Amino acid sequence: MSKLSTQELIDSLAHDLEQARVQLARCSAAASGATKQPARPGQYGWSLAYQDVLDLRIKYDRLLAQSRKAAHAAHGCSGGNKKPEKGL
Repeated sequence: MSKLSTQELIDSLAHDLEQARVQLARCSAAASGATKQPARPGQYGWSLAYQDVLDLRIKYDRLLAQSRKAAHAAHGCSGGNKKPEKGL
């Protein structure tokens, strides 16, 4: 096993730090729904934390769409499609 020089160690740590920054930025993008082309395992910006956030965002978006659809359907049924009863 070869021993790293001080400069090699610094370079390695700087690389790791930059990758962690990219991964954290990816988590933020996923959380806000700004991920059009998700990172995949093995890619520079991918991490398990990123995948967890992305999966939660996908579930959130689906639930939000279902909720809006249900609210729209409920509003449409009671909103104006029904004729008012006479005498009221």
